[in-house]
Amino acid sequence: MMHDELKGRITCDAQGEPALIVDRIHLTIDDLGHIISSSEGFEFSLKIVESLI
Repeated sequence: MMHDELKGRITCDAQGEPALIVDRIHLTIDDLGHIISSSEGFEFSLKIVESLI
């Protein structure tokens, strides 16, 4: 993560598991966990908004 904010789209992988597309990169939930693990102890906010597309 280059900044303290991550934006993308919620999707599923080929097996139907939840995944994210961030900056055209496919991330599994495990990938996301690895990315945010360096921020252990910090607080976070999760906001899900409807796509306008």
